[in-house]
Amino acid sequence: MLNQFHTEADLEKIRMPQTSHDQARTERRLAVAHELFDGLLDVRPWGADPHLSLWDPIAMQAVGG
Repeated sequence: MLNQFHTEADLEKIRMPQTSHDQARTERRLAVAHELFDGLLDVRPWGADPHLSLWDPIAMQAVGG
């Protein structure tokens, strides 16, 4: 595995992802989903599920895994 952290300063470059919600965009997407799937599937809004697999190898390296 390639270590991308060469100095302690590299850790300072890590930024948390920013999330946001656009209600109008969500409503438009739900309307399209209803047009396509009503009668076949339940259509409902669902929250985001950010999968941050990037942290898995970093965490394992930090604990000596």
